[in-house]
Amino acid sequence: MQLVFGSAWVLPPLWLACMIGTLLYGSKLAAAFLAVTVAAAYLPPGKRWEAFLHHWVWDTWRRYFRFRGIVPKPPFCDPGRHYIFAHFPHAVFPMGSWLSFPLCGDPLSGVPAPMIGLVATVLLQIPFFKHMFAWMGCKPADKPVTMRLLKRASVGIIVEGVAGIFHGATLQHERIFLQQRKGFIKCAIQSGVDIVPVYHLGSSQMLRCTGSSDWSRRMRMSVCLFWGRWGLPLPYKHDIISLVGTPVRVVQQDDPSQQEVDAVHARFVAAITELFDTHKHLTPGWESKQLTIV
Repeated sequence: MQLVFGSAWVLPPLWLACMIGTLLYGSKLAAAFLAVTVAAAYLPPGKRWEAFLHHWVWDTWRRYFRFRGIVPKPPFCDPGRHYIFAHFPHAVFPMGSWLSFPLCGDPLSGVPAPMIGLVATVLLQIPFFKHMFAWMGCKPADKPVTMRLLKRASVGIIVEGVAGIFHGATLQHERIFLQQRKGFIKCAIQSGVDIVPVYHLGSSQMLRCTGSSDWSRRMRMSVCLFWGRWGLPLPYKHDIISLVGTPVRVVQQDDPSQQEVDAVHARFVAAITELFDTHKHLTPGWESKQLTIV
């Protein structure tokens, strides 16, 4: 965890120090580090790597968070259809999505495979991180790519994006940035795929953060400082329970009106709220929690 989360703390100042060391002091070691990181940006990211997805590290992380999943009685998805799995909350880091992704296709989960994760395009451009996401089989979360993928597979997407870090769930409040998020609804209607609500209880309890929402949205990546246990970039130890709801049915239309998009969006909001309310008692002390849609 320190290697993955700590890199967000360590790498930027390390790169800056190496630039200073190279330009001002002629350090060969600093120059070599910069050369390796720059070269990594141009290395082919590779393809989905099943051995990586089923590495023991994932099991270790699931034990740390005492991870478990709750799904409707299989088969709740039609094996012959594709779906959009809409994940919430993003919070500071969408750990619930990470932990559940390698389990897709497991007969006990009922979640169909192939499942392709969609992530922010910038994450597929950062050295080392782009390789990690490529090994997971992730693709950029833009509409043309999504529409093509839905013809051959189901996709999982964290709908809130960067806005979910600053306007979504926190340690104190369970809320999701969804009122203005309707692009995934339109993609579903145009593709004729149903939408499966997914809520990860406990993802909001992992980390604290401070940063700039405006700068993050302009740069299409998070610009923030985060911390957890002992003030380190180590997530707090908290149970994570991944809840999968029944699909929200969608009728295919090539050019849906705004009213039709709004109607499906309203049904999805009701479905994700019901999913949360039905299972929130599984987290001790959350019986009176309310899910806020912003």
